[in-house]
Amino acid sequence: MKNKTTVKVFTALAFTAILIFAGCAEEGEPSLDSLIGGNVPVPTITGVAPSLEAYSGVTDITISGTNFSANSAENFVYFGAARATILSASTTQLVIKAPVVTIPADSGFVEDTLKVTTLKSPGYSLPVKYRLKAAVEEIATDRKTNNRWWGICTDQLGNIYAQMTEKKSDKNLGIKKIDAGKVVTDFAPNQPGLFASLKMGPSGILYGTRGVRALFQIEAGQASKTFATVPAGILTDLDFDKNLNIWTSGTAMNSLYSMKPDKTVKGFPFTGEVSAIRVYDDYLYVAAKRDGSGKIFRFPIISADQLGAEEIYFDFDAQFTTFPPEIKGINFADDGTLFIANDGEYPVYMVAVDKSFSPLYPDLTAGVVFTPEAQNITWGISDEMYFVKKSSDADDEYREIIKVYTGKQSAPYYGRGDL
Repeated sequence: MKNKTTVKVFTALAFTAILIFAGCAEEGEPSLDSLIGGNVPVPTITGVAPSLEAYSGVTDITISGTNFSANSAENFVYFGAARATILSASTTQLVIKAPVVTIPADSGFVEDTLKVTTLKSPGYSLPVKYRLKAAVEEIATDRKTNNRWWGICTDQLGNIYAQMTEKKSDKNLGIKKIDAGKVVTDFAPNQPGLFASLKMGPSGILYGTRGVRALFQIEAGQASKTFATVPAGILTDLDFDKNLNIWTSGTAMNSLYSMKPDKTVKGFPFTGEVSAIRVYDDYLYVAAKRDGSGKIFRFPIISADQLGAEEIYFDFDAQFTTFPPEIKGINFADDGTLFIANDGEYPVYMVAVDKSFSPLYPDLTAGVVFTPEAQNITWGISDEMYFVKKSSDADDEYREIIKVYTGKQSAPYYGRGDL
């Protein structure tokens, strides 16, 4: 098997782009040629923000200039042949949604021109060169062998670490390292069990849980070693605090645990089925199902020996009228935005600091990109977020690594040395 991956921008984006462009000539809608050719002044473009590039289908782009129409429906903005949606308009400023375009896998972007015209204008503005980038990519998939990915994490250089298994035999292929060039190499040999959660710790040592009552260390080139154990149940997730204490979640009566660097373990009673945890801003956040309802709880971290009072941070299931999805992972941006991976219609949701709730990139993800399940959500070193996408088709089940450019920076991972 070759240890490299192929970046592929989703065919769904291409299909969506075709629909958007085709929509310009739907039956009953005037052609563009019939809309121009009058005596209205030709628009001009004096500035674009962001100035050079944006994410296809995601970024709101502000175009400054003259001779625009204050009526949104009377403005027409194109990136190449792709027509953009007008979000707001004045005579000197247009805000558009970057159109969805087909982006070559080898470059990750398309460079073309932005141009504007208005109803009955005799022509277009002078074109402005602009670039649209892919917002969502598959970065680790092999549909020929269909090797599967499980727990993932990143280091301070942006390398990804993930466990791989072979499709046909479920043979454990060990922990792999994926560098910035998307080249896959061996990090550690075949590991017993499946690591559902991984975090980078001090000195480049990985820590992970694999469905038993122990937390494991994995050093480069070596098999995993037990770091510490809990009295009962299994451990499901972990994270480091700023003092490098490890917080883990389990399924027994004391279902939250701290593990000090000297391997001292302390349990904290918690009622609920914990699926994910994250340390952020001196709080321990816990995704759990209690009494059949999924919520995000949090506790102030006073020390490795003491947690403050529990509070419900966000009622996830209350956002859905029927059949709420299961939470599969949580993470934070540095601005406090909470990201929730799940197995619903929009498998990544965002919760802002004001508790407003919305799906991540609904135009790109609904029923296409992530369905049916997003797992093991983690961040890189810039605005890129990663997770494992679990899906299936007529042939088999797939577990691929997805990269999403969020426009936000990660909250610190203390284990890997973030400040």
